[in-house]
Amino acid sequence: MPANMLRKLLWRNFVFNQHYQLFIFQLKKFMVASLSKKLFLFFAPAVVLWACNGNGDNQNKTTNADSIATVQQNVVPATVDTPKSETVIAPPADSSLKTPVSTADAVMVDTTKKYVFLTFDDGPQGGTMNVYHNLKALGLKATFFMVGLHATYGNMRYAVDTIRDAYPQILLANHSYTHARDKYIEFYHNVPSCFDDFMQAQQSLDVRKKFIRLPGNSAWVLATGMLAHPLVKPVCELLDSAGYSVIGWDVEWSFKRDPSGHGSVPVQTPETMVKMVEYALDNHRTHRRNAVVLLSHDRMFNRPNYSDSLYKFMHLLKTRHPDYVFETVDHYPGAKKSL
Repeated sequence: MPANMLRKLLWRNFVFNQHYQLFIFQLKKFMVASLSKKLFLFFAPAVVLWACNGNGDNQNKTTNADSIATVQQNVVPATVDTPKSETVIAPPADSSLKTPVSTADAVMVDTTKKYVFLTFDDGPQGGTMNVYHNLKALGLKATFFMVGLHATYGNMRYAVDTIRDAYPQILLANHSYTHARDKYIEFYHNVPSCFDDFMQAQQSLDVRKKFIRLPGNSAWVLATGMLAHPLVKPVCELLDSAGYSVIGWDVEWSFKRDPSGHGSVPVQTPETMVKMVEYALDNHRTHRRNAVVLLSHDRMFNRPNYSDSLYKFMHLLKTRHPDYVFETVDHYPGAKKSL
């Protein structure tokens, strides 16, 4: 074989080998990246659930959950069903504060008083009107964070209109349109779609105030700062730039599957919930000092006996502590002033 042909053949073989090795290298990188992504998606929910459930103004983040849990354990018998929680993605252990703004842009309250913010999620649904009538009977203020899609079921639009028209005693607020369809990691990864979901709820429910609660996550976006898990922080920043406040929670009234049929029922007794609220306020285990946000869900109070439990809890809290001020979240300290 002539030398020049041999050189050309060797060169082509060399170039082929270089491209082949580069191809193999890129293929390996792709496979590792794909595997890492799959492992992340598989383990992410477990990791974030494991993360500390911190609250903004406190340095010792684990004390709040541990101590309130201790209050529950002292008076709540063990149940067969595992109590369910709204917290799917836990907030970070350390606060991630944005640059403070002028206090002229923030809600100011009397710091010598203690404030209770009753909030009810996932309406409109069975139980919404029971909660509404209990609040009216006791003359207490509260906030309903509603899901736009739920308003399309049956006659639920009536409940939405009733809650909206009850302001200023009762506030209608935004809890997304789809509630992430319970696919939280995917929901928050697609930031533009997530933001649009909240805007769709704001429009479809005709929510008049810019207050939002994230599905599955206790994030905070106030005029005075932001506390958000890295997964939800991008959408929180978008909501912040659009003028919204995002409200998390300090104490949750847990629920479980109704053992006698379809639906959900409360886990803790009214007396236990009163103690949990008292503990959070007295020991400053809240996002903002002297202000406790209680989370519960409308559907927990669908049955008459559990509607009575809600009434009992609110009545106990009101009569034991006439100094407590019950408010809607548009009066939460540090929140953005909403017209």
